[in-house]
Amino acid sequence: MIDYKEERLYWVDYGKGVVESIALNGKDRIQMFTVDQAKFFGITLYKKFIFATDQRENQLYVFDRQRMKHEVNFRVGAKPYDVMMYDDVIKSSSCELKSK
Repeated sequence: MIDYKEERLYWVDYGKGVVESIALNGKDRIQMFTVDQAKFFGITLYKKFIFATDQRENQLYVFDRQRMKHEVNFRVGAKPYDVMMYDDVIKSSSCELKSK
């Protein structure tokens, strides 16, 4: 998941149970969160939060990426794959942000 405003790439590692980030210039790689035995699969960003799906425990994790803190997790009814956020207030697309 790319945050064009902050110029960072975020991803999850299914095998390691980690959420990582790196600047788009390839510098400043950060292992942001580690959850023992988690099988993270999907990731998305919304405002200051990272949402990541865990297929091992069928959960959605919410992390505060500014404070580097685990906020909460929710159990979902089935194995989660991807996660998407919708906010009708935020109108600009990633293409519009890149062109600025």
